[in-house]
Amino acid sequence: MDFLDQIDALDNIYAIENMSPPRKVKTYETGCNPLLLSDDNFKTKYRFSKEYVMKICDIVRDGVEKSNRGVVFSTELQVLITLRTWGRQEVQYDADDLHGVSQQFITNTCRRVA
Repeated sequence: MDFLDQIDALDNIYAIENMSPPRKVKTYETGCNPLLLSDDNFKTKYRFSKEYVMKICDIVRDGVEKSNRGVVFSTELQVLITLRTWGRQEVQYDADDLHGVSQQFITNTCRRVA
């Protein structure tokens, strides 16, 4: 009986060694809605008034709304990210910090909005 207990113990050790660690649950940050900013603050950040941004969104909406993977960003947010990136004429660090998205997402969004 002692021998069978040792075999069971070895089987348990092998099972523990072959276990994979639990996957980390992906969490998404919830960003603020830039359209809720005051008109002056909005124009300072994005260089357009809210009315013109909504007109731009209506023009590019068909080409921008495309994503069946991951988190879906609204057309308005994608246009705002693009305007912020193009208006700053810098690397996208500012836009990714402000909106909580990756630089690759910003690059793809700018390409889609263009």
